[in-house]
Amino acid sequence: ESSSVCCPSPCMHKTRLIYINSLISLQFGPENPFRSQQMAAPRNMMSGYAEPAHVNDFMFEQQRRTFSTFGYALDPSVDTSQVSSSSYIGAVEEAEKNKGLMAFETGAKKAEKRKKVKGGDASDMDSFLGPWAKYQDEKDVAKPSEDEQKELDEIIAKRQKRGKNEEEAPAEEKTVLHLHFIFSQIFTKPFYFSVKLIPF
Repeated sequence: ESSSVCCPSPCMHKTRLIYINSLISLQFGPENPFRSQQMAAPRNMMSGYAEPAHVNDFMFEQQRRTFSTFGYALDPSVDTSQVSSSSYIGAVEEAEKNKGLMAFETGAKKAEKRKKVKGGDASDMDSFLGPWAKYQDEKDVAKPSEDEQKELDEIIAKRQKRGKNEEEAPAEEKTVLHLHFIFSQIFTKPFYFSVKLIPF
């Protein structure tokens, strides 16, 4: 499996060539024929083989929280300077929709805020609205629409039908005392006390 080669140098250094078959084979012990390919793969931890790598703590926490929040994260094996849709793992569609937004980054803010109705003068108690003023586009509809009203009427009709069947005459409440000797236990002398009872 190996051969020796002499170098034509004045020091006569001896070199040993090792073939690839001896490098791939098991290091020690007999080969287990019942091991699967996954079990035979080299592992340095229970779940597989972890390659040593340096990851910044902040970047790791950012990607972990992004994955738990949005369902996607940057692929650590891809160069981060060239970010594309293939550099994300997990929900790639969600990453494209959010434009690669990370957990600690804020999204695009709304261009316009909802405007409130002018509150008036604070010195006038009747017309001042203050922070309780309504929005300009706010609708004050307390009545359901026609479709919602039909659904509500159907639900109420079903409940009334069920209620008529379940209504019965209320049952009379009764109690039964299961003591055989009520008066004898009250007026007899206790046998475990040496007490004399005085009659009234």
